[in-house]
Amino acid sequence: MDPQLRTLIDHSKYYQGAVREVAALLPAADEELSALIAEATAAGDQLAFMLITTAALDAGRRVGAEHLMDGTGLMPGAIWLGALAWKMEGDVPGALMAAMTRGVLSREVHACALFIVAAWCAEGRGGGLPAGFVAEARLFARLKGLKMEAAAYMAAAALKAGDEGIRAVLAHNSPAFVSEKVDPLTATFGQTRLKHFAAPVMTLVPAAAETALAQGRTMRRSVEKLGRNDLCHCGSGQKYKRCCFGKDQERLHFSSEVAGKTHAELRAEPEAGLTESRLKALPVFELARLDPRKVPETLRRSYITHVTGFQLLDRAVEYFEVLDWSEERGKEWDFVLFVVMREQRKEIAERMVAVRTRHEPVHDLRDGIRLLLARDDPAAELRVFEETAAKILRATDPDELETLAYGVLCSRCTALGIVICRSLLPLLPRKEAAFLLEQILETRDKLNLPPDDPFSDVLEKRLAEETLDEGTDAAALRTARQRLDAKAAEVRELNEKIARQHRELERRERRPAASPQDAPHAPADDSGLREMRFKLEQLKGTLNERSVERTALRRELEKAREDLDALRHGPAAAAPAENGGDEEAHYLPEEPAGNQPLRLPEFPPKFRETLGALPRQAARAALAMIGRLAGGEPAAFAGVVQLRACPGILRQRIGSEHRLLFRLLPDRVQVVDLINRRDLDRRIKSLRAAG
Repeated sequence: MDPQLRTLIDHSKYYQGAVREVAALLPAADEELSALIAEATAAGDQLAFMLITTAALDAGRRVGAEHLMDGTGLMPGAIWLGALAWKMEGDVPGALMAAMTRGVLSREVHACALFIVAAWCAEGRGGGLPAGFVAEARLFARLKGLKMEAAAYMAAAALKAGDEGIRAVLAHNSPAFVSEKVDPLTATFGQTRLKHFAAPVMTLVPAAAETALAQGRTMRRSVEKLGRNDLCHCGSGQKYKRCCFGKDQERLHFSSEVAGKTHAELRAEPEAGLTESRLKALPVFELARLDPRKVPETLRRSYITHVTGFQLLDRAVEYFEVLDWSEERGKEWDFVLFVVMREQRKEIAERMVAVRTRHEPVHDLRDGIRLLLARDDPAAELRVFEETAAKILRATDPDELETLAYGVLCSRCTALGIVICRSLLPLLPRKEAAFLLEQILETRDKLNLPPDDPFSDVLEKRLAEETLDEGTDAAALRTARQRLDAKAAEVRELNEKIARQHRELERRERRPAASPQDAPHAPADDSGLREMRFKLEQLKGTLNERSVERTALRRELEKAREDLDALRHGPAAAAPAENGGDEEAHYLPEEPAGNQPLRLPEFPPKFRETLGALPRQAARAALAMIGRLAGGEPAAFAGVVQLRACPGILRQRIGSEHRLLFRLLPDRVQVVDLINRRDLDRRIKSLRAAG
């Protein structure tokens, strides 16, 4: 950068006078101007980027859209992104899509970028959206707690894109911004914003420099405080007022949050005076400029967490390359590698593995990373897939199964990953199964599939079987289950309607072409087909909405169950019940179940009467559990323990109040009894007496 321009920027604030001064120093050639903007974005210099870009656009100079790839993260707000991007030349939608994948943007800027892409394509490309737009928009719409500006931009983007899937997801998480009643207001908001974007850029630039030194943060003096009649700090021997006072007063206007440093000096040395609170408050572009070698050791864990969370993975791997290795580095390496696998950054994965192997052998590399490293070698990739499948078939540990399945889901073969994750939903404990289902739904967004998955029914059936909703304390749980069941029925009915409509539409479209004498009737038939297609799209939109609502209700049911468990097993409930004693004292430590064969269930006499005396839900859950134990399901054996006083007799929980006692024989599951936990002491005594 030209030294004169650099000095001007370092001693300027963002206002119209500074923009005009910068404009006078811009290079005449467009290629040199583009290189100057690229230099500012590469350095993460927000003030330089804003001054140079605004000056160039105000002067009518060409600014290429490619600068948005790194420049979007430097925008001080959504309105600035629109005002600058709308006047750039080139593939603006493509550059903004790239910016969304290069790092984490503020939610307002991210939502505005999606709106600009949708509006640009609607007005200049006939509605053709870039690849990946719908998936990116759906994933963003799933975010909870969007503030007003971000939600408004997102709603306007959904309207411009005309995608019911985006609207359905947003309607659930931000319902105030998506409805037929609100749509006209959203459309007006979008048109108003586009007018602001199209206005001359200088209308948004402050006419005068900001007089406040700081807003929303503590400001530290960049010069020592001295009395006017004190001796000057420079050592000249003169009074301060006659020596450096005037120069220091100007310097004070550029004070930063670090004592003794101006903004320009802090840009040159961003690690100066770094603290935990300042590190957490740094915007992405400033975080990316930190040198990990200069970050204090006490802040390095926080630094690598933030860098990785903001998807600055190039900086994350550099962290391991330049620092000494230690046990702490190894733990951090595992965390970063998981994110690298999720983001599918092969070049980063290669560097991460290389830096680890320089210090110690790597024997336990995740299968998901192995798939990523083999991505460009089909034979090696297929070999890893086969090995992963074999591990899944052998594994019984829920955490291992979840890790293996998620690794495939993150790979480029995402559809295969969905199939594998689906196959594990009936086997994994509820918590792990719920996690995998959430990942399946997010992956469906990326593949532009309907927001719900048919295997939601499997998890909901398990929730019904494993959850006891008897008792006055389970009212919220019963309500949540009833709402979920009703919504699931709606989704199934809509799927059936869509299937029927598809079949009818295909049948009508396969009809032979009309003969000349039937020509007068052809327009009516075309009108009928258009109406059917329109109705089909309406049904799909409704299905999207109901599917998103169903997912939310499933989360509510899980939350209600967790609350009920906490209530029943909290401090008050933890006290031994009458005749209940200390239940855990009756059991030996849990042991791994290993692979289990198929067995036939064997019931004791009068077991039907035992079931009949129990609450209906408990009886149903018990029979389901017995069937799963007989089938050898690994997940059914989680929590199975042996009675201390009765060798060979095992116990499995049925909800919070009932206990299934049974024996495992080579070919049978021999049910001993199904009792209330309060009767456990008495039943153990009778079993010991029986011998």
